[in-house]
Amino acid sequence: MPYTTPPEVINTKVAGIASGTTQIAATSQISPVDANGRIPVRQYLAALMRKLSVSSVRLVREPTNEFDSDAIAVYANLGAQSAKIGYIRNHIGKCVTCGRQVIPFVDTCPKCNGKVVRRGLATELSHWIDRGVRYRARVIGITGGGDRRFGVSLKIERIT
Repeated sequence: MPYTTPPEVINTKVAGIASGTTQIAATSQISPVDANGRIPVRQYLAALMRKLSVSSVRLVREPTNEFDSDAIAVYANLGAQSAKIGYIRNHIGKCVTCGRQVIPFVDTCPKCNGKVVRRGLATELSHWIDRGVRYRARVIGITGGGDRRFGVSLKIERIT
């Protein structure tokens, strides 16, 4: 196992931000909405997180996630409810049978059906979280909105 010491502090970006559109109330003062009162989810989350000054998020392990057993979801507290805004990213997947590099959120190689080993932050953090190490995360930046792509930068710190 390549992980000998749990990381203390990590700066990263949230991956796989929610997509699609959502209906919002006309009184929400979040724009731009289309003629039907709908807004792209990414733009809505960026605007809402800025409006509510969201500073902390929750990290939730998803060991039964259908795409990545090392998945760590990121939830933002949006007032009375929370919303999944994305995931901690894994960057590399490699087949142990044929050596082919594959997308990091599959368990078997599409070429030879060999086992895929993932490497990346989600794999490392899930290793430690599953062993009882606790982390907290806070938002250090929200990017995008309007025509720009929505993104969230996090600082993840080990709780001692």
